[in-house]
Amino acid sequence: MRRLEHHDPRLDPGDISAAFMTWRRRAFGPYRWLTAPCEYFEYDYLYFGPPPRDILEFALHRVPRKSASELRRLLEPIDRRFLERTLPDPHAPPGPWWHRRCSTGILS
Repeated sequence: MRRLEHHDPRLDPGDISAAFMTWRRRAFGPYRWLTAPCEYFEYDYLYFGPPPRDILEFALHRVPRKSASELRRLLEPIDRRFLERTLPDPHAPPGPWWHRRCSTGILS
């Protein structure tokens, strides 16, 4: 992971770890951190940078197979928790599954 961060100009040192921790906090943290209500909104990449799950997916496709497998294993319970606490967003444009989710309205 460090090698990818060092050699890819789109990443800075620590980006993958920070994205992982942010994604984990979002999935397991307070409900308000999950995602927006089921109303499409434009994510401001210039202001906020890429969403944490986007960074992790980017890494999954660029690290060696063994590292990707380990990262997938670590992401599995986080992704599952996020899916449990969100609903499909009928208004979302096509894109990765985590961009097409919205809050359920259930506090958990």
